[in-house]
Amino acid sequence: MIEFVCINCGERYPENTKEYRCKCGGLFDLKFESHFPVADIEQRPNNMWRYREALPIESDRSIVTMSEGYTPLIEEKICGKNVFIKMDHLLPTGSYKDRGASLLVSYAREHQVSSLVEDSSGNAGCSIAAYSARAGISCEIFVPDH
Repeated sequence: MIEFVCINCGERYPENTKEYRCKCGGLFDLKFESHFPVADIEQRPNNMWRYREALPIESDRSIVTMSEGYTPLIEEKICGKNVFIKMDHLLPTGSYKDRGASLLVSYAREHQVSSLVEDSSGNAGCSIAAYSARAGISCEIFVPDH
């Protein structure tokens, strides 16, 4: 079961609500049951959708993907400590926002959303625009003028 829960007052809203925030003004947290079928996951392609049971998408037909995920880690020494750095610039749009954009646009597609609006200073706008185009969903991106 998928539902929205207000982070301020705990009010619950159904998955198909058109509200973008609670009546009290609070923001929503998305609540759903996730599963991790390890044997299935190990057999799937190396992208974020191999974990699809842990993501709030009901139908595989809703998934909007460009094979995002599984970017390499490189190990570097910084200030004397070994640090692993995720190379997310290798994601499809060059943005670390691609995983979230794939999920957001997939969720929008599943709920028959026909148009998206995004305010962005760069990475999110690029990613949302690309995934919206992939899904055939109209999209407007608003950026600051400075």
